[in-house]
Amino acid sequence: MPSFVQVHPYDDHLMVNPHIWGQPASANPLLQLRNIDGGEWFQRYGDSFEAVWASARPWAPDRQE
Repeated sequence: MPSFVQVHPYDDHLMVNPHIWGQPASANPLLQLRNIDGGEWFQRYGDSFEAVWASARPWAPDRQE
């Protein structure tokens, strides 16, 4: 189970880097996903990235949550 996932979009590609709990960064895979017809992984990771991005707020060091 990944502890977190980095998603880096560019053009019609997504670089997806799932970080596995307890493993060094060098042991984690880097997946390159292309946007192709019928491809579900690109769409799912892309939708997830867009949802997080849409809910993001600028960092304000003095803001109390």
